[in-house]
Amino acid sequence: MYPFESYRDALIRACYRVMLGREVEEEISAQLTAEELPSAVAREVESILDSVFNSEEAQYRLKRRHKLEFPNLYDNMEHKAICFIHLEKTGGKTLDAAISDGFAPDKIFREDGIKLYCYSPGELSVFKYITGHYDYYETLFIPAVEVVRVAMFRHPLDRLISFYRYHRAHDAAAEPLNPFVALARSLEPEAFFRHPTVRSSPRIDNAYLHVFGANAVGTNLPRGPARDSAFERAWSRIASLDAVGLTHRMGESVECIFRAVGLKVPETVEWRNRWMDFEGVRPDLSAVGPVSLTPKLRELLADLIDCDDKLYALAETRFEELKSRMGVWGSVRETLPLSQATG
Repeated sequence: MYPFESYRDALIRACYRVMLGREVEEEISAQLTAEELPSAVAREVESILDSVFNSEEAQYRLKRRHKLEFPNLYDNMEHKAICFIHLEKTGGKTLDAAISDGFAPDKIFREDGIKLYCYSPGELSVFKYITGHYDYYETLFIPAVEVVRVAMFRHPLDRLISFYRYHRAHDAAAEPLNPFVALARSLEPEAFFRHPTVRSSPRIDNAYLHVFGANAVGTNLPRGPARDSAFERAWSRIASLDAVGLTHRMGESVECIFRAVGLKVPETVEWRNRWMDFEGVRPDLSAVGPVSLTPKLRELLADLIDCDDKLYALAETRFEELKSRMGVWGSVRETLPLSQATG
């Protein structure tokens, strides 16, 4: 380690180590033994940081942050990671629980509200199974030689109705924390899906399009060229998924997905959160009445699923292709938890 000749010496060396990950060049280091310049510390700090940040090397490093622009960063990663892109209200908890049984707890990374790109490659590289409500874009930051992506799909209309009923089933304590709970508890279906907050949410307005087509997380894509480009990306990404399942064919889906990702197929799969009235599933959920898909409600939902209808049809085709290729013949038996089966 170099001795520090002055505050300026220490500061310059620290900047190089922190921002560039290396020591100072010899020709620069030879100048550091000179007496400290008689300038104000603030101006000295600003000048040094500005010089390092605007160097060609620093700018090059900043531009390489996206995985697709520097694939060699991951060449030393030896393992593959299975990533479950959990689409809301598609029966994902059932599949997640089944896959989780095949991994040690310390090898599972479950969504905790922080986006995947906020973690360093070193933090994520230890996990074999990564699961959560991720957008496809986030999964590009998973540091593994091979990322095996899986998703479950449900008919878009059924998914939206389930979204409404699920939030309506919550107790009042959740209203301050979740605007959808407050709206669902106070509004009937038509009024709920007419509300601006609901219609503008990427979780509701063509959710499949946003999860798979967006190149930024959490923003609602406006109709027009931006949405058209996103649709093309979503189509390509869904078509490239390593495995897909369909909610209404859970047993076949589990068998197909497990075979596709190289896991041992379970004999049974236990449904989670399937009870239509929600009561008994969790203490904060209560029974709610069914929702009739009236012509008026169907018309109201039409523009919220116009892209998702096409993407769901693609997922169905992808499922049938994989099912045929994997030789799926329906060996997995579907069961209900005792509390739901007898409730």
